[in-house]
Amino acid sequence: MRYDLKKVVNKLKINDFLKNSILFVIASFITKAISFLSMPIFTRMMSAFEYGEVSNFFLWGQLLSTFLCLQLSSGLVSAKMNRGENRFDSYMAGMIRAGSFFAGVFFAICFIFRLPICKIAEIKPDYFILLYIYAFSLCLVNMYSGYCIAVGKAKERALFSVIYSAFTVVFGLYFTWQCDLKSMGRIMGNTIVCTAVSVYILVYFYRRPLDNRKEFIRDIRFGLKFGLPLIPHLIANYINGNIDRIFIIKELGSGQQGVYSVAYSLGIVVLAFADACADAWNPWYYKKTRERSGEEIKRYFLFYTVTVSIIFNSLMLLSPELMRLMSSKEYWSGTACVNYIAFGIFFLFLYRFPLSYEQLCGNTNYVAPATIATALLNILLNRIWIPEFGIEGAAFATAVSYMVLWLLHEIAARKIMKGYNIRIAEYRAPVFIVFSGFISAELLRDMAVIRYLVILCYCIGYLFYIKFALGSKRGIRNDWF
Repeated sequence: MRYDLKKVVNKLKINDFLKNSILFVIASFITKAISFLSMPIFTRMMSAFEYGEVSNFFLWGQLLSTFLCLQLSSGLVSAKMNRGENRFDSYMAGMIRAGSFFAGVFFAICFIFRLPICKIAEIKPDYFILLYIYAFSLCLVNMYSGYCIAVGKAKERALFSVIYSAFTVVFGLYFTWQCDLKSMGRIMGNTIVCTAVSVYILVYFYRRPLDNRKEFIRDIRFGLKFGLPLIPHLIANYINGNIDRIFIIKELGSGQQGVYSVAYSLGIVVLAFADACADAWNPWYYKKTRERSGEEIKRYFLFYTVTVSIIFNSLMLLSPELMRLMSSKEYWSGTACVNYIAFGIFFLFLYRFPLSYEQLCGNTNYVAPATIATALLNILLNRIWIPEFGIEGAAFATAVSYMVLWLLHEIAARKIMKGYNIRIAEYRAPVFIVFSGFISAELLRDMAVIRYLVILCYCIGYLFYIKFALGSKRGIRNDWF
């Protein structure tokens, strides 16, 4: 009887975890859908030059938010486990106060050097205060999201992310429509929503009392221990994802940056689906690895990666039509970039698998060096190829850099840590599918009917694969989700 009760309790815990994961997946889909569906409206309201200005502003705002509060939010889950339920609210209140202090210190330094900073960032000096407010507000929003995850408020976090995304789009549309300077309107809309939410977060947690000064100092040290080592890794990640657009605006101007940003948004859209599925894959993979269920992992890996590869192929083969649907004629020159970006993003998806194994082993010593090495390669390639090939050179650099990132983590998982349970041979099917889709999309770019027939062939082949995979008695029907 005691054993049965223990099994029931464990099962309830697993079901509760899966319920939270599903909520995060649904919220992720909705927020990405809001962003994706609003893109054709914004691209028709703004010129490519204005869209580039807006994209550049938000890129630098995200970079500032990476180190503004010294990543104090990164230790929230561990703090919840170490500090306990009673002390966690005090810990969170302390992190909000400490983050505000560090942001104030950075503001004083950055304000003195605001003119050279704006020159480097290609941002108008008049926008500096707005940029800093947006970056600090973004820090607080991310900290609150981390707080909801730490305390298990899955519904609140999911609802918060959906409402926040919806309001940023609504306010962005309103101010873009109202302002003569469309880029300023778009920036104002997002910043107002982000600032309003951050003011509420500040008021809410500043009303929470701290335990005492000694505990407050101890909490800050605990938060910095987690946050500071992450900053180089996060900045390197930022460089990998955004250095191409920074080079484009410096070499080619805001107009070309706007065109490339729309193409990049299309190329990366499938990653939203893959990321949402990863919320369910990662805990399942950790569990099955501990159980040494190698064959089961292989079947799930193939099903997961083949499904994602078919979606990537559909995106690449439909890229000319999607570009026309999602933007005005001014942006259509970016169509040539979508396939290269999507091809590179597929390898960014694949890199999550060796990364998951590194995290499972508790050995992340190679994560930051691999990311930094890839970031340096990305900078070099963009520096060489953008002046030579324009925005297509940036797309080439993205594809090559993400392939290298995947290979470096594969080497770390296989050769250094060893025991990685996804064999290199198991990548053959998804990589071949995406490579063949990429070649087909490039060769048939001006042959719409043949591209549609190729998509149909991929879909028919996938349906046969689904029938085979789901028809197996050892398949995935009753396990993963």
